[in-house]
Amino acid sequence: MAEALAGKSLPFDIRIIAFGSEELGLLGSQHYIESLTPAELQRTKAMLNFDAVGTGSTLGILGNQDFLDLALDIGETFGVDIGVSQGIRGGSSDHASFIAAGVPVLMFFSNDFSRIHTDADNTLDFIEPELLGSALLVAEALLQSPEFAKAVAAN
Repeated sequence: MAEALAGKSLPFDIRIIAFGSEELGLLGSQHYIESLTPAELQRTKAMLNFDAVGTGSTLGILGNQDFLDLALDIGETFGVDIGVSQGIRGGSSDHASFIAAGVPVLMFFSNDFSRIHTDADNTLDFIEPELLGSALLVAEALLQSPEFAKAVAAN
């Protein structure tokens, strides 16, 4: 994502953050939110979360309805099949810390959670590069779209 957006002129700043300790209770993302000043939090207009994106057969998204609609439109334009979810059963991810702080989110994930938190979770054998590429394609186009810029400016 960083390479794809490097040098692009966007009407907002982007921070790419790899949070730690998600499995221990969203500690990294919660610490990040708590470290922001009120002004910094107010300037945080969106959070895109990529978690468990690379396994399965379908790209999924959940989050703010405006962002969902835009991502689905972009997916349709590029021929990317995207499923919409109301949430993740049995767990959460770093986007939850942002929702709790009032920041709109869009989470990208894939439909196979069978190996999460197992010994097979850290092996490349199950990674589907096409899913990773599809998530990147949709997110990159979303971040560069005038509609997204309008949506975040309205928040």
